[in-house]
Amino acid sequence: MRQTPVIDTKVASVNVTIPLFAGGATYQRAQEATKQLLISKQRKISLLRSIEKETRDAFLSANASVRRIKAVTRAQKTAIKAREAMEKGFYLWHAVHW
Repeated sequence: MRQTPVIDTKVASVNVTIPLFAGGATYQRAQEATKQLLISKQRKISLLRSIEKETRDAFLSANASVRRIKAVTRAQKTAIKAREAMEKGFYLWHAVHW
């Protein structure tokens, strides 16, 4: 008598669904993100330049104000000395001619 061989069969399956146009949408999102990153970088550069300009302008303005104050102080001291010299001259002239 012949024995029939025992056959043990096992099956495994995997279903994969790939949309045909998903790659285009992903590509577009990546392109948009790249462009947004570039825009953000340009805004940052612009902001840094603006801050640098405002800082430089404020520094130069403060220095100019200090120089102006020093010049006015020197002019005031000169005017005071000129007034004092005029007063001495007046008193001397007055003393000699009276």
